[in-house]
Amino acid sequence: MDERGELALIPWDEQRHREMDWCEAEECRAVLDQNLFDVDGFLYEDAPDLQRFRTATPSIELLTDWYRSRAQDIDSCSRQVLTFPVFPAQMC
Repeated sequence: MDERGELALIPWDEQRHREMDWCEAEECRAVLDQNLFDVDGFLYEDAPDLQRFRTATPSIELLTDWYRSRAQDIDSCSRQVLTFPVFPAQMC
């Protein structure tokens, strides 16, 4: 949270432990990283509703939605919590 009490992104503080190699230079990466086809599209074929999370610059709201969605998926797939209606007669 920031100083106003609102959610904020925390930037990743990366510290290099060595000099960059020539192939890590931006000019080289721009040529090598050109993807002419969608390499991660298969992730969204079975779950097209996740397509809205597919962005390089997600907003705070989108990140929050993604974490909630993942928590719900994990909870529902864990089978640790059963959800069924409780009727007053069963409470005794």
